[in-house]
Amino acid sequence: MRVVDSIEMREIENRAEKLGIPTLLLMENAAKEIFYQLRQFIETNKLFNPGILIFCGRGNNGGDGLALARHLFNHGYNVSIIMVKGDRPLSRDSEINFNVVKNFGIKIFEIENIDESLLSSIYQSHIIIDALLGTGITRELEGIYLSLVRVINESGKPVISVDIPSGINACNGKVMGEAVKATKTVSLGLIKLGHLLFPGRSYCGELSLVDISLHPECRVEGNFNIILEEEAKKYFRKRELNSHKGSFGHTVIIGGSNGKFGAPLLASFAALKAGAGLVTAVIPQNVSLAFQSSFPEIMTFPVKDWLEETDNIIRFLKDKDALILGCGLGMGDNEEEFFFKLIEQIEIPLLIDADGLNILSKNTNALKNLKVTPILTPHIGEMARLIKLEKKKIIEEPHLIAKNFAKGFNCHLVLKSATTTVADPEGRVYFSVFGNPGMATAGSGDALSGIIGSFLGQGYENISSIKMGLALHGLAGDMAKEEVGESSLTATDLINNMCRILKKWEEE
Repeated sequence: MRVVDSIEMREIENRAEKLGIPTLLLMENAAKEIFYQLRQFIETNKLFNPGILIFCGRGNNGGDGLALARHLFNHGYNVSIIMVKGDRPLSRDSEINFNVVKNFGIKIFEIENIDESLLSSIYQSHIIIDALLGTGITRELEGIYLSLVRVINESGKPVISVDIPSGINACNGKVMGEAVKATKTVSLGLIKLGHLLFPGRSYCGELSLVDISLHPECRVEGNFNIILEEEAKKYFRKRELNSHKGSFGHTVIIGGSNGKFGAPLLASFAALKAGAGLVTAVIPQNVSLAFQSSFPEIMTFPVKDWLEETDNIIRFLKDKDALILGCGLGMGDNEEEFFFKLIEQIEIPLLIDADGLNILSKNTNALKNLKVTPILTPHIGEMARLIKLEKKKIIEEPHLIAKNFAKGFNCHLVLKSATTTVADPEGRVYFSVFGNPGMATAGSGDALSGIIGSFLGQGYENISSIKMGLALHGLAGDMAKEEVGESSLTATDLINNMCRILKKWEEE
């Protein structure tokens, strides 16, 4: 599904108008959809005859709020409006709805500053609607808007924001000085970048997308997309009756070092549970027996010395279907030389993670000499090492940094975070918001590598493997959360819940 910034959204609305769809109609559609969302919120929270207070700016976001007030009034709700006065003329469509609201006799208070009557109105309300600014904001809040945002946040009332919380930049998720902290945000037409990128995402609360009847011809070309389960599971292939284990690929995991044997173990376990027909862990010889005792279904290729056995490992990989490289590998000179010697000769789908990424950071140009297009799965810290940039800078613009890296080094990049950013070599960017904070735990990344590597071994393309992998990983994490909560969630809990998601995909 496409994700847009405010500039693209404005162009889409302009195209709609050229097709004969008036912006006033879009505003009306938006108001109706927000009304349905609000009514559902009221019913879910068992609020009886709630007082609803709508804060309206003077642009089209305020117009959405004014039109919403009419729908609420017509359905018998107790609604009133706080309208910012005089900072600029009302937009054309907002003025139309403003006059309608006045003619209906809906209570509307135009204000220039905070006074006791405003505070009293807030105190008497049960729900606040934020329709102050919308997606067009490009500079920090000031004056009455800043004061109103503060009052809303201090009210203690549930807040529903129209399109995006006021004060959040729709293009990059930045807080423009201060911003409304919403309980729920109703996005109109399309998801915006500011909904997904931090800190904006943390201000949106529950995010809902509603249709405002934009014709497909209104859409503009763009590189940003969000991964949905419906899309991810479309790639998923159900098993044929005459299948055998060779039908589902042989995935290999190379890694493990003193104190880090759990990493290849979890990756191997996840690869098997994600459907790989065969899984082999290439690991140090001294842990091979213990490894197989933990999971007898996982085969091992014991190694005495990485560098000395490089050629044997390359021969072993010739007829395999996918390789996951780096989980707990270690970063000594021996491992480093082995890593660079190995990746130059790999001809099967390749995923590099963890210590593999840390070694790669010493010479990222090695990526330009590969025979395959690899998948890299760094978290923010590993990405910072790869590109020699502060974590803060990456967090501010993960979509642009991921895009530039993937294009520059001809790879698929999976930049792991609360909002995971995926970029492909053609410059397309995908966002994944699956999962929960409980998944910020040791081994979760190894599990993701195992899942994606498993799909690679089963014959799926890079981007299909990534989309399915992120969906399966995050949805299984959410099921694990339901069982054990966030604080106690482990990577093993997550892996054990993958079967429930895959079973659902098999049955749909």
